[in-house]
Amino acid sequence: MKLYDPPYRNYFESRAELAMRHKIDPQKKWVLFPESYQYAFMTKESLQCLVDEKNADMRLLEQARGYSERCLSRLFAWVDELRSKTDPLFILRPRPDTTPEQVIEHMHRAIGTPSGNMAVIQTGSVREWILAADHVISSHSTTLIEAALAGKPIHLFSPEAFPEALAAEWHRLVPLLADRDALLDAIRQSPMASTGTQLAAWARAQFLEADPLDAIAKAIAQLHRATGPHGQSSLPDYRRLWSGRIVVEVALKWRRRLRFASARAAARLHRGMGQYGRSSLSNYRWLWNGPIMVEIALEWLRVLMRDPGGKRWRGSDVFGAHDVARRVSRWQQVLSHPIEGKRLEKVRENNLSVSRSSDAR
Repeated sequence: MKLYDPPYRNYFESRAELAMRHKIDPQKKWVLFPESYQYAFMTKESLQCLVDEKNADMRLLEQARGYSERCLSRLFAWVDELRSKTDPLFILRPRPDTTPEQVIEHMHRAIGTPSGNMAVIQTGSVREWILAADHVISSHSTTLIEAALAGKPIHLFSPEAFPEALAAEWHRLVPLLADRDALLDAIRQSPMASTGTQLAAWARAQFLEADPLDAIAKAIAQLHRATGPHGQSSLPDYRRLWSGRIVVEVALKWRRRLRFASARAAARLHRGMGQYGRSSLSNYRWLWNGPIMVEIALEWLRVLMRDPGGKRWRGSDVFGAHDVARRVSRWQQVLSHPIEGKRLEKVRENNLSVSRSSDAR
């Protein structure tokens, strides 16, 4: 959460960079909705796994799923009324475990083809989107706490009472949007009044009595002094990079993406075979006779078409020395040059003021 304070916030992509990357209008008001309706996308089998493995209460899970499905459908129906060119851009960001395809499928079931002022974007971190947004609305997501700490106007969306499993103490500190008119009025409001002060004060008292990043740095330094080099080079791993190693790391990432795509293809084929009476895919001789290879090839093609850079796939979790070097370089620029950090912050503020004045017109 400290990452929303200067100078750390200057590490993340700016509003202008995000607008260029995703081809969205930086002059509009951006309303970010971090989606937290994961239960709406869970099958009966998935809920049963939570009961079996984590001793969850099926009654509460069913309540949460029904609530999530109804609220998400209402959200799409009401936001679909933002059809004017002067209306804000509503950016829905799915949870990491929810794919954009799942959200879009639910949207099409609820409203058909959406308006041009709604976008579903999952790439990038939630931090950069919060910093770039003019207004953050969500249901029970803790990203509202982060948005309050970032100084953003916030609202809690819940057209019906929260089920027992999703209610939280801090919800009472956020203004509630419970119906269509309240939601659309808040989205269209410009300039926005400050609504996150109470929640930000609560969060700082609860979590940020001291600077956690300073504490982490001191702990690492203390561990480094205590362990010593033990005969190894004192040069950091990322400083010993060479072009061959970078190639190897990139290859490992793509290998992992291929394995992930293959697993998804096998799961999809397994579900498909169940519809035709085949009870198991344990006959591996049959697997390699053709169908599974076709599914793997198609899934791999989907990976390339949907995300050529691989940022949304689990292969990006392979974090090598090359990634460390790039991040260290960027952090050095942000932390070692306070003037540059202030300049980046000024650019971000100017972008926000331009957007707000455009909305007013």
